[in-house]
Amino acid sequence: MRAILLAVWVLAGMASLNAQEMVTDSGSGRSFPKQITFKAKDIEYVLELTGTTTRIQYFMNIYAIAHYLQDPVKGPKDTVYEEIFQDRQAKELFLVWTIDVDQEDVKEGLWESFLHSSTANEIDAVRDQIGQFLGYFESDIKTNDQVIVRWLPEGVVLTEINGKRMQPIRSLPFARALWNIWLGPKSVVNRSYLIRFIKTD
Repeated sequence: MRAILLAVWVLAGMASLNAQEMVTDSGSGRSFPKQITFKAKDIEYVLELTGTTTRIQYFMNIYAIAHYLQDPVKGPKDTVYEEIFQDRQAKELFLVWTIDVDQEDVKEGLWESFLHSSTANEIDAVRDQIGQFLGYFESDIKTNDQVIVRWLPEGVVLTEINGKRMQPIRSLPFARALWNIWLGPKSVVNRSYLIRFIKTD
């Protein structure tokens, strides 16, 4: 009996630990890990969750999104945003769709998000890379489908759709245009929620 109680106590402790390591986005109910680890070119990256939020359009939740950053530092909000757009630290955007979306609607929505968040000159400079990125969406999106986008130093953008790795895009201007969608001044979400776990002055 004592052994059984000990096993139950250990399992309960593990469940509690796992629960503490996840953060649930209040708008969508989707949960994200507080820390992620991945390897790229034999380099292991450890990133911390900086925040989560939900993309809402036409009064519908479209997807939940989490942002991760390597070695996040505290400071004024403007400094934090500026630091995120530097090429020094690895970062990740983790999207989980909350509804089914037609393939063409996904592409159109992302294209419109690029247009909304970047200037015409910025778009013209990375038009080919945007086209390549949109081409990764080869089929309709289903509820709970996942898209992971990673920005590694030297402007390397890695994309995974439901675990399928796409061709890397090496372009610092494109990486910044992509992050502009969610972390730029004209973000399509309330960008402050994506840095809410970073201590800001």
